[in-house]
Amino acid sequence: MTRQQELILDIYDAFVGICRWYGLRHYLIYGSLLGAVRHRGFIPWDDDFDVAMPRPDYELFFKIAAHELPSFFRPLTWHVRRELQMRFGKVQDTRRDVVDAAELDAGHRLPQGIYIDIFPIDGYPQTKIGETVWNFARKVIFRFRPWAVEEFCMDLLAKWIPFGGSRMTGIFESSFRVQFPIRLEDWDMPEEGVFEGMSVPLPHGYKRILQEQYDDYMTPPPECERDSTHLWGEDAPWKYG
Repeated sequence: MTRQQELILDIYDAFVGICRWYGLRHYLIYGSLLGAVRHRGFIPWDDDFDVAMPRPDYELFFKIAAHELPSFFRPLTWHVRRELQMRFGKVQDTRRDVVDAAELDAGHRLPQGIYIDIFPIDGYPQTKIGETVWNFARKVIFRFRPWAVEEFCMDLLAKWIPFGGSRMTGIFESSFRVQFPIRLEDWDMPEEGVFEGMSVPLPHGYKRILQEQYDDYMTPPPECERDSTHLWGEDAPWKYG
């Protein structure tokens, strides 16, 4: 592992400690899920860590995280840092000297710092009509300003169908877009995976999820495509938490 990846796992370890103490559910998702299945750890060129939590667990975590995490790890959501512009949360390492040292070790800048991403899982319409209405509402809300109106409406839309209130679920991203709906049953009875020697929870339907997202997920991409998408651009305003 790189120094950056080691530091990311330190954050995840603190996150897991809270989840175990309070009985909160979480699952590896996206590149971290792919890494656990294909590499039993980080994808070698990856530089972040992704977990998903059912909405009730997600909200409880961010309610208590500031008091339960080590002082140098900061929970961050768009409700407290408007520049985030994302509908999911992060836990970040706020130690500037640690982040700067990781950059020296990596040989390049880390514009978003060192963090893990935490995505809420919500209910999603299970019929085509419901999906059409939901998407229309999303497009209308994105025309609203000022921010307070958008923020209120987005929260309302995210919780319109509670987790467990539909046979389908969605993970809402920065544009409040659902990449693809996931069956509720795919979150039942998590599978045990291995990530850099740690036991980690995978969605019960992880094979179906990976197939939806990556198609032939066990075949790595060509070498020319093996790079991170998080290394470009100016430093984010939340880089140091």
